[in-house]
Amino acid sequence: MRAFSTAVTPVSTAWPLANDAYLIPFEISVPTRVVEIFFIAGTTPGTANYDLGIYDDQFAKIVSLGATAAVNTTDAVLPVGGGDIADVTLARGRYYMAMSAAAITITARASVNANGFMRSIGMFKMATAYPLPATITPASMGTTNLMPVMGIATVTNLL
Repeated sequence: MRAFSTAVTPVSTAWPLANDAYLIPFEISVPTRVVEIFFIAGTTPGTANYDLGIYDDQFAKIVSLGATAAVNTTDAVLPVGGGDIADVTLARGRYYMAMSAAAITITARASVNANGFMRSIGMFKMATAYPLPATITPASMGTTNLMPVMGIATVTNLL
């Protein structure tokens, strides 16, 4: 994976539009078992529902949390205690982490850059994608400049 820098510190940001999903590309170089998915809450994240998931390079959903209520704790890792997902092994390849939120009242830590940067790293969004659908219909980031701080916990198996 190539390293890149957003050149900005993640800040607390309100979700831009209710029900929008944002997809961040990532690559797996060896078969990897994914056991959790999470995001970092912003300031006063509220209790709106959100969904986190992983999609393949054809935008088909592999796994997601489903509708999950946020916990109103500033800068918390959500879901609290870890976002246990169905144990799934990802083969070598390109994937997308996705997040959608049911309301603009949820806040997340996010990198906020010029939207050209988001497009340059291969981010996509989809309107009306809460909870996360079985298939994403990718759209341009347009003027959206939000990249939520998300992550996955893995167990790597060298096969």
